[in-house]
Amino acid sequence: MLVMATAQRGVWEFVPASSAGRYSQNDPVMPLKSYLAAHPSARLALTFQAGSWAHGVTDRVPSHLEVAAMNGGAARRLPDALTPSVFVPILPTGRVHGVDALAVESILVHMASEPSSVRSWVSTSEWLPELAGEATWARLTIELGQNLLLRQLDADGPLDRLAFKGGTSLRKPYAGTAGRISIDLDFALTNLGDDPDDVLTDLIAAVNGLRIGPFTFLVTERRGKWTIGYDHTLAVRPAVLRSKLDISPPHWLTPIRRGWLPLLVRTHYGEPPLPEVQVVQLAENTAEKVA
Repeated sequence: MLVMATAQRGVWEFVPASSAGRYSQNDPVMPLKSYLAAHPSARLALTFQAGSWAHGVTDRVPSHLEVAAMNGGAARRLPDALTPSVFVPILPTGRVHGVDALAVESILVHMASEPSSVRSWVSTSEWLPELAGEATWARLTIELGQNLLLRQLDADGPLDRLAFKGGTSLRKPYAGTAGRISIDLDFALTNLGDDPDDVLTDLIAAVNGLRIGPFTFLVTERRGKWTIGYDHTLAVRPAVLRSKLDISPPHWLTPIRRGWLPLLVRTHYGEPPLPEVQVVQLAENTAEKVA
């Protein structure tokens, strides 16, 4: 049986590959498969144009596969056929053509957070609109709506008696793109003497019917549970998106003020910038999440 060398040292291909081998030199992702065969613990996923090709958005695969390396060490050891940039996605990767590829939404976030890593924005403009059309806009729309809503509530005063908590408060000020997707808005009272029902009533009055840009925010209740609806005009067929709203008693530690983790995409909200808001201290917030 004949074998031939691949682009990855120590990895060989059966001949003929079409009938006997696992890999084929005609496979566009052969360099990545070869590297992963020798380094199975490496966390790599197709991104940018290579990721768009994997999702069927573009017919042309780049000569150098762009990959998201989920740790800096892997990015420094890749062969020349792979073009890495360090990026840790929030959403899970998908298996396409025998390798991992970033989710469409993750590719868009990767491009926005690392624009200098995109090889050619001229060629990117040919397929970017179609890629954006493939995104699950619900998560992105809620993210945009929440940021605008929290900025307005901070300016108007309803957040003065509340501290941001829960998974969403861990992601926005601390974890950024490394945080787990969470869309619920959870708050804790900051003053032990405040009546939770009064604070909740004031918050609902401030949110319900509020219009900011393309969003109209609606608060509804069902079986004692409150939700915020994000009605919007961003899509051809607008849909009302929802996230849970909850207020809990005060925490033991004094809340601190913290702003959004700096990301390139968060610099495009205009004036005023996204604010610093009161948040439950990280240790107590984390402890509550894992308890």
